[in-house]
Amino acid sequence: MNDSHRGGDIAITGMACVFPGAKNLESYWNNILRKVDAVSDPPPDWEADLFFDPDSELGDRTYCKRGGYLGSLAQFNPMDYGIRPKVGVGTEPEQGFALRAASEALADAGYADAGKLAAYKERTEVIIGRGA
Repeated sequence: MNDSHRGGDIAITGMACVFPGAKNLESYWNNILRKVDAVSDPPPDWEADLFFDPDSELGDRTYCKRGGYLGSLAQFNPMDYGIRPKVGVGTEPEQGFALRAASEALADAGYADAGKLAAYKERTEVIIGRGA
């Protein structure tokens, strides 16, 4: 944030998210209201040998298999964002999540059309949070 915006008012006009069992903000909120438990056993394609070690003290393994898995919600199509598939190979999955979340948050705010955002681009920020 530059100095001209310090202390000024802000407005959160769009939001987006992806959580286990919730592909978007609406389904996440509905899961909360319905008290949905999205913690589950790992999907069949989970590579337990890479991540699971109940006796590890190194901090780089998990001691249990149950968790909040995204499954098919983790899929990202680079072509939806004008990225050629070959360019996307080797890209960290978090970059795809960040791009998708930013795009969905802007659309939620009414700026799905880049032309609408152009007038506000100097005063627009996308803040991304991630947790594990």
